[in-house]
Amino acid sequence: MFSLAMYKLCSKRNGSYLKIGFSDFHIHFIDFAGKKCYNIAGKEEVCTVNVIFILILIFVLIGINIASCYKFWKEMGWKKLLFPLAFVIFFALIVIPMRMYKSIPWLFLRRAGLFVSAVFFILLIYPAFLFIVRKIVLLIAKAAKKSDNKVISFIADCKKSTPMILLITALAGVAGYVNIGIFRVTDRAVEIDKPAQISSLNAAVIADAHIGIGMYSERLEELTEKINALNPDVILLVGDIIDESTRPEELDDMISAFSKLSAPYGVYFVSGNHEAYTGYEYAPYFEEAGITVLDDSAVTVAGDVSIIGRKSQAFPRKELSQIISENSVDTDKPVIVLNHEPISLAQMAQEGADLTLSGHTHGEQFPFTQELFSFANDMMYGLEYFDGMPAVTTSGISAWGFHFSLPAKSEIVNLTIKFNG
Repeated sequence: MFSLAMYKLCSKRNGSYLKIGFSDFHIHFIDFAGKKCYNIAGKEEVCTVNVIFILILIFVLIGINIASCYKFWKEMGWKKLLFPLAFVIFFALIVIPMRMYKSIPWLFLRRAGLFVSAVFFILLIYPAFLFIVRKIVLLIAKAAKKSDNKVISFIADCKKSTPMILLITALAGVAGYVNIGIFRVTDRAVEIDKPAQISSLNAAVIADAHIGIGMYSERLEELTEKINALNPDVILLVGDIIDESTRPEELDDMISAFSKLSAPYGVYFVSGNHEAYTGYEYAPYFEEAGITVLDDSAVTVAGDVSIIGRKSQAFPRKELSQIISENSVDTDKPVIVLNHEPISLAQMAQEGADLTLSGHTHGEQFPFTQELFSFANDMMYGLEYFDGMPAVTTSGISAWGFHFSLPAKSEIVNLTIKFNG
C-alpha cells in the first residue's frame, strides 16, 4: 500500500528516470514525469509514502547528528554516557504524547506533551542539516585557505557551534508550534467557462483540521467565526477534519462550533484518509452539526452548479464518471469536485470536472519535505491547471502527527469562482 522511491536506477521508462521502492514486499517502479507508480507486473498503482522509509531517513539524520558531535562527546569523559540516556528520553517525549493523547485525562498535560513532542522532534532530526552545512562550509574554507578566519574558527569549534545549532533548531520547533495555531486567509480566484444562473460563487474552503493533536478543539469557535466573517456563499470541508487522535469531547466541541457555520448554499463535507482511520462511523457527527456529507454523491446549489464529493482513496470509492451518471449531473453546467487527495486530476478533468478542491498534502508541514512527498501527488499546494481545469490544493487549517507546521501556513481559502458562459 505504501511506496516511496528508495533506489535510483540508471535506466529510463517513458522518458523519465525510474526509482524503485519497497512496500509490503512489493516493488514499485515510479515514473516521475507522469507521477505514476507501477508494480512489478507493470500495473499502475497509487503512489503513497512508505512509513518505513521515513523512519530509516529519520535514523540516518540522527546518525549524522551523533557522528557530527562525536569529537565533542569523546572529550566529555564519563558524562558522554548521559547521551544515550538523553536520546531515550528525547524519543520517549516525542512518541508518548502522540501515542497516549487520547488516554491522558488532563488537558494541560496533553498540551504540554504536544509542545515538547514537536520541539524535541525538530531538535532530534533537523540539526543534521546544519551539521552538513557546517561540514561543507569548513571544506570550502579549507580549500580557500581561510580556516584561520574568526567565523570559520567558531564554526569549526564543535563545543561552540554545536550548542548554537541546537538552539537554532529548538527555536524552529517553537516557531512551528506557534505557527500552526495562526489562522490565515488565502484569497484565490478561478474561472469556469460554463454558464450558470449566478455570475460567481464565493466558497470558504478548509481541510486537514485533524482535531485533537493537530487543532485544539477550543480553537474551533474562533475558526468558525473567522470563516463566517468571510460571508461565503458556500462552505466546503475537504477531508481530514477529524482523525484517529480526536477525543470524544473534541467531537462534541466540533459539533457545537460547526453547527454555527453559516452560508446561503450550505456547508458540505467529504471524507479524507484519516476519517477512514478513525475506526467508527464519522458521518453522524457532521450531520448533527447540520453539515451535508458528500461521500461519492452530489448536490446542486444556486440552481445549476453541481458540487460532487469523492470519498478518500483510503475507502473503496466510485469513479467520478459513475458519480456523475448516478446523480444525473449536468456537465454542460459547472461541476466542482471535492477530492481530498490531489491525484488523478487530469483524469477528472476529462470526466467532466471543471474545478477540483483538495487538501491532504499539508503544503510543507516540515522544512525540506515538499520534494519528498511531491511525487505521490499531482500537486502539493496552490493553484494549478490540468487539461485546462483549475485545481486548488490547500495546505490545510492544521497538520497531522505533531502540533507543528513550518513553513506551511494554517489557511482558510477564500475562493472566488467566476462563471463565464
